Amino acid sequence: MRGQQQLLLLRRASLRTSTSTRPRQPLVRRRHPFSTTPPTTTTPSNPAIPPPAAEAPPLPPPLPDVPVVAPPPGSSHLYKAAAVVFGIGTGYAIANVTDQSLGFLWPNPNRDATARGFSTEASVTNWSATHAVEPKKYYEPNDMEELELLVRDAHAKGQRIRPVGTALSPNGLGMDKDGMVCLSHLDKVLEVDTKAQTVTVQAGARVSQVLEALGKHRLTLQNFSSVQEQQLGGWTQVAAHGTGASLPTVEEQIVRMKLVTPASGVIELSETQDPELFSLAKVGLGALGIVSELTLKCIPQHELLEKTYVVNSVKELKKDHHRLLREYRHVRYMWLPHTDSIVVVISNPYQEGVTPLPPSFHTPPTPEATKLAPVRSLLLSHPNCRLSATDAAALGFTELRDALLDIAPLDPRWVGRVNAAEAKYWKASEGYRKGGSTEILGFDCGGQQRVLEVAFPIGRIPEEGGKEGGRMTAGWWGWGWKGKEEAETKDLEFGDRLRRMIREKNLPAPCPIEQRWTASSSAGMSPASSKDREEVFSWVGVIMYLPPGQGEGGREEIEKAFRRYVGEMEPLCEEFGAFPHWAKIEVPGEEGARERLKARLAARYPVAAFNIVRKGFDPKGVLGNEMVERLFAEGGKER
Repeated sequence: MRGQQQLLLLRRASLRTSTSTRPRQPLVRRRHPFSTTPPTTTTPSNPAIPPPAAEAPPLPPPLPDVPVVAPPPGSSHLYKAAAVVFGIGTGYAIANVTDQSLGFLWPNPNRDATARGFSTEASVTNWSATHAVEPKKYYEPNDMEELELLVRDAHAKGQRIRPVGTALSPNGLGMDKDGMVCLSHLDKVLEVDTKAQTVTVQAGARVSQVLEALGKHRLTLQNFSSVQEQQLGGWTQVAAHGTGASLPTVEEQIVRMKLVTPASGVIELSETQDPELFSLAKVGLGALGIVSELTLKCIPQHELLEKTYVVNSVKELKKDHHRLLREYRHVRYMWLPHTDSIVVVISNPYQEGVTPLPPSFHTPPTPEATKLAPVRSLLLSHPNCRLSATDAAALGFTELRDALLDIAPLDPRWVGRVNAAEAKYWKASEGYRKGGSTEILGFDCGGQQRVLEVAFPIGRIPEEGGKEGGRMTAGWWGWGWKGKEEAETKDLEFGDRLRRMIREKNLPAPCPIEQRWTASSSAGMSPASSKDREEVFSWVGVIMYLPPGQGEGGREEIEKAFRRYVGEMEPLCEEFGAFPHWAKIEVPGEEGARERLKARLAARYPVAAFNIVRKGFDPKGVLGNEMVERLFAEGGKER
């Protein structure tokens, strides 16, 4: 057994890890299902959302307990290494992990070693440095055998081993103070099947790594997020998403998956093998088992032709809204608070010699310095600006925005001026660009931040033309017909009302309010779950940045302001049936608010079935953490 001490670097520009196409076959135990029935749950009031499942899928029988493996001799020695890598606008996380291969250098009496070495000195910080933990035990198994033995041992001892990926989740969903396990060494691309257009990977492989491996076979993933450094296991377990009304959340790309469970060992799930359990486990939040291997659907690699433009009224946006969702593969809006501007970003696959290019494509783009001029000028004009013109000229857009907000992050008037300068930047950025889908769909999300993103159903996208689905409306001109193209814009109403609420409440909300769309998901725990396969969901994200110049007190004030921002949004979310992204949900500290959230979740998702499966696979709760227990504990019982 060889443990390791290494840096866990979580940033967009992280180094690629080597891959292998040699398939590995962990033990898959034969399953003998039994059934169980959960207590009755509340039916959601929103008719667009299906009620939670009434029964849990069958589970395999638990494995017999086994003796804990004794630690090898001499395992109290370790080699200690630590490094800190700083990156503007990207965030970072650090974890110090043991390496027994150099263990003769420094003995460490604090190490409680087993055949699966761990660190007692790990420190893990999420992408935005809003959540940090120093787990008592931090594991990084080197292979599948170690992972399986680790899970068996943890189950026997009742030792927490909460699975964590690259810790990108803004809410610290994968963290636990007692114990954590990361699959950073289980990161191989095992097989690319070009005929079936599938890829099989170990769950510790990062999205960027998989995209790179697929590119060698002229394949890519159907959809992926703006940030591409997530591990595949965590990425799918929280139902991450990109944008496109015809493209579902990422767990729908899974064809087959393997889970390492504490009580039932390794199980394999697919649409044909335990399909009900497969549907639940695809978005299991790491609480049903540790995802160890995934097979995902792929599509041919392609280029995208992207267009960016700015509209200055919701009425103008409504005219083309449904057409954009129908005709473009990817659609993204950015509502700019305290302005009338809405940035529209659309893209479609481009094929050389087949896809016509608009005449304006050949117009030389606006120089970056010209686009940044309004933002840079505002910064240099402020008396509290400490940067020289030379220093400011070296900063990119998101860095300039951070510097501007750093001056007065909670002054609504100043934030409004910053947003107005950003609107000028986007106006100057109008135009086309062409490139690979990985390049075009990537997006600089800015620096450290507090975020909330919610998803809500908007029904089916109406067909073009006709009066079907329209309604009679009254205006100063009398009665008239409002067709589907104007009538059913629930998603735009949400964005418009949210931006108006920000102005009315005088909230210091920076740009942007990001709005995206996905198709529905068959996974019961996905925020886009629906039995209507043609239903579309809109995702809306709000943000407050934590500029680098803010000390601890300044960050606390921004976080307090963000909690108010989210609190003001709550009635709107409840009205529209909007539920938080699992990686961005925060558990309220106040008991009444927490119980209201739990009740909403139980009405939206098959929580009772989820808990029964969780108890079957993990009866001692070793894969959970405080967040999981607070969101899903029954009868107020929290571990």
